[in-house]
Amino acid sequence: MLRAFSIAGKEGLTIGQLSQAAGYKSREASIKVFKKVGLMIAEYLELDLPETGSAQNDGAAQILAFSHIESDDEPATWIMHQELRGAVRLVL
Repeated sequence: MLRAFSIAGKEGLTIGQLSQAAGYKSREASIKVFKKVGLMIAEYLELDLPETGSAQNDGAAQILAFSHIESDDEPATWIMHQELRGAVRLVL
């Protein structure tokens, strides 16, 4: 998941694209992992989670990326934070 996200760069991915790229069978599974990774990073860095938004855009998810909504007709695009993207690329 992190590799796919880092490769997407500034273009980002929708949750559907992220699910497909990471090999998850459902959006719900990828959202659960997405949040879990964000929570793990926050705990490791001893960060307070940002305020929660929608079920998809909760504080743990915001640790990994920010969402961009082009229009109401299209799903949100998630863009990995630049610093995290660089760190993932160094490791992978």
